[in-house]
Amino acid sequence: MSNMHEDGADNHNAGVVAFLRYMMTPEEQQRPRFAPVLRMIGDVKMGELRVHPDLVERLVALDGPDGEQRLRMLMGAAVLVAKSGAAYAFAYSQTFLAVRIPSDAAEALGSSARLKPVAKSEGEARARQPQERVDALGPGWTLLEPWNAPVAELRTAVRNAHAFADANLV
Repeated sequence: MSNMHEDGADNHNAGVVAFLRYMMTPEEQQRPRFAPVLRMIGDVKMGELRVHPDLVERLVALDGPDGEQRLRMLMGAAVLVAKSGAAYAFAYSQTFLAVRIPSDAAEALGSSARLKPVAKSEGEARARQPQERVDALGPGWTLLEPWNAPVAELRTAVRNAHAFADANLV
């Protein structure tokens, strides 16, 4: 696994840490349980989760039979990590699923698999702003529609992200 710096940033996961911090209140950011440390899921108490267990299960299933071995928790989110420790997919809340894939692979996904940006309306929670979330995450990440997209397309995206991470994020 890659070593996280004290501030949670490393060469590969700084965008994920920045996104997760962005989604937290200032008070939550100070809580030790949300420190930017990759942890085994068994070491995380239910009250520390910031992702629905059903979405964790879906993320692992999309990665294939060994997905559970690559699952880690980071600041309450479910993260799939490559051998290098680089996150290549992660889930947050009830509907957020992102993969790190090259832009050409993202474009090749069926339109039903990619989450569409929505127009902002006054008073809408930041968790409902897909474009803001992508901007906070950084380049190279694609948001997916975890529940209504064809499972085969989602599986392809997650497995392509894994292959990309193993080949390029060392």
